[in-house]
Parts: sequence; structure tokens; C-alpha cells
Amino acid sequence: VFAVAGGAISYILAKNCKPGVYVPSSEMLMQAVERYAQPLASAAGIRIVCEGGFAAPDERWTFTLNGQRMGSLAPDGSLDTYTGQRQNILRAADSDGNEAAPLLFDVADNGYAEIHFKANRFVPERSTGIYPPTLPQPPQAAAGETCRQCGANLSDGFVYCPKCGTKL
Repeated sequence: VFAVAGGAISYILAKNCKPGVYVPSSEMLMQAVERYAQPLASAAGIRIVCEGGFAAPDERWTFTLNGQRMGSLAPDGSLDTYTGQRQNILRAADSDGNEAAPLLFDVADNGYAEIHFKANRFVPERSTGIYPPTLPQPPQAAAGETCRQCGANLSDGFVYCPKCGTKL
């Protein structure tokens, strides 16, 4: 009897309630990097190496770093660029638009990273100068600051005004 009642209640709740939105932690990390990446004091150099032996010689991959197109590489090619932010997202897409899994990584101030790509994937174990990604922190309101919309006093850590909801 209890099992039937529990099943009926669960069914009614599931049918009539607003569905939740599940966001995987890797997606949350990518969103945080896109919004709040911390700047470097000195830019870091990056070399992307597209290793050969896995594809036709005419196949090209287009690389995008932090939303900026860096260029296209054929197998056995390399590309030099730089980044001004600590947390980074590197993406690759083939000529048909198929994307490899993105690489999230950190770099050091004035550092140098060499990132390897082979067989339709990034190869972090062969790459140098990259570190596991860290979660960037959103900007914090200064102590004693007030909301420009409603004048409410804000505490450290607020991103939105607790009174009117304005983004700070």
C-alpha cells in the first residue's frame, strides 16, 4: 500500500513540477572560465603542435583559444600564440565542424606551454607548461559599497544586489 502511494505521489510530482536543469561540473567550470578568467601579470606563450600519423595529409584542424580563432593546422604543423589569462579553454574542430573535447588548463605568469593534439584529441600527458584548471572567482563587491540601482548596502562577495537583484 505504501509503495503504491509513494509511486503515485512521485509520478504526480514529476509530471506537474518544473523540471530541474542539471549542469555537469565540467560545463560549470567552462562557463566560469569564460566569464571570470583571471588576468596574468605577464602574457604566456603557447605553441599548439598537431602531431602527424593519424589523419590524411590534407585534413586540417581549426583551433580556438578562449573564443578567439587562432588558425588551422595540418598534421605535423604547429602554431604559436599567447594568452593574457590564467584559466584557458582550447578547442579544435575539423573541416567538417566536428569538435574534439575541449582542453581546460591554467598557465603561469610569463610562462610557456606546448600543447599536443593527435588523433582527434588533445594530449595533455605529452604537453608541457600547463596545469590543471582552477575555478576562477567572480568579482567581489568592495566593502562598504552600495547598489547603484537601489542604494542597498552590499557585503563582500555579492555579485547581485540582495534587495533588487541588479548585477554588480
